[in-house]
Amino acid sequence: MDTQFHSLEGPFIHFTTNNKLFQQHYDQLAKTAPSDLFHTMIDGKDCLSTKALFKTFSKKLAFPDYFGKNWDAFNECINDLEWLDYSQYVVFFKNFEQILTKDNDELAIFLNIIEEAIQKWAEGVDRLQKPFHLVLQANEDLVGKLGNHLKATVTVF
Repeated sequence: MDTQFHSLEGPFIHFTTNNKLFQQHYDQLAKTAPSDLFHTMIDGKDCLSTKALFKTFSKKLAFPDYFGKNWDAFNECINDLEWLDYSQYVVFFKNFEQILTKDNDELAIFLNIIEEAIQKWAEGVDRLQKPFHLVLQANEDLVGKLGNHLKATVTVF
């Protein structure tokens, strides 16, 4: 699966319910990632509210101090990332079913921003083309929920 992370062809969103397999993929990537590949692990338990999600992403992706902690600022930062200076990005998200459970109405906004950002990175809109992959681990209940919000193809492993 790691070889998929270098591709500018989708799918860019990967999903599993298997905790062990998810962790194996992360550990393998952490050991073998080339120096130009940014990867991080985010826990849905740390993103129960919009405020917590902004704080977690800001820390994990080193958002600049001017990050305004709102959806417009999040959209701007996730579509920029020039401060990270990598040629590819992979965000692993465990316990994804926990994300925004305190702000349920915000999930669609988050997914829309992430999905559009991933596509813009792949197409090179206003920047060089760079693969941006999202690897999600969650319980099976989330599969239908994701299908209702995402337009992109999601691989299941």
